[in-house]
Amino acid sequence: MKTIILSAGKGVRLLPLTKDRPKILVELGDGTTLLSRQAEKFFRHPEVKEIIVGAGHCAEKVEEFAAGVKDKGEMTVVYNPFYGISGPLVTLWVVLNKIDDAGFMFINGDTLYSEAVYAEIARLFSASKEGIYLLCSPCTEVVSDDIKVKFNDRGKIVEAGKNVPNNNTVSAGLVIVRGKESSMAFRKVLDKAARREDFLNYDKTWHSFIKDLADAGIDIEPLMVAKSEWAEVDIHFDLQELQNLLKNKITFSVKSE
Repeated sequence: MKTIILSAGKGVRLLPLTKDRPKILVELGDGTTLLSRQAEKFFRHPEVKEIIVGAGHCAEKVEEFAAGVKDKGEMTVVYNPFYGISGPLVTLWVVLNKIDDAGFMFINGDTLYSEAVYAEIARLFSASKEGIYLLCSPCTEVVSDDIKVKFNDRGKIVEAGKNVPNNNTVSAGLVIVRGKESSMAFRKVLDKAARREDFLNYDKTWHSFIKDLADAGIDIEPLMVAKSEWAEVDIHFDLQELQNLLKNKITFSVKSE
């Protein structure tokens, strides 16, 4: 199993902090970065054999980081030459064309997870269930920037996006693809999507691909965790909130939703 971290974008909403570095290498105020914290978690995960960072903006900084952690685990940087005109779905496609593993998971580079999330992932791995899973969180209140998740009458995910209406479940930004058949099906549908004229659309998120999978008859299973178990850094306010948590040594805690 390989973990793909999608982090090719310019992070313009965090300027000027991202002028000379990618968002995942912005300082969190305690000597760590988003990437260093993600790497520390995944290097310790028994199922993860390699971390692959899909990079673009200031990719050389990510390469420097990867070279500095070689003693802790294997980290590879794959450059997306289209990062300036495309979104994270293209970065994922570029990375997957570099690897041939039967299983992988991918996450947004700007999201951190609690130990409870990694424990839930470990439970899924121990069950040895093949399939495609999207990490989700039930929530009582959603905002416009949340990625809302839509289910069919069988409880499978059929769509995810900011404009999905009337929903109380949001994406937590992590997908797990387990098993050879699931991997082949995922790649086949993604390769087909890559032929569409809108594939290089800068505003196209990888969540838009969920509907492509569902329309192809592929089940996407929800893997539920509490919304309090992860944090996403999009804007300066998000970064300040996370820095305050770390400064006060407050960790994510399990809360019922």
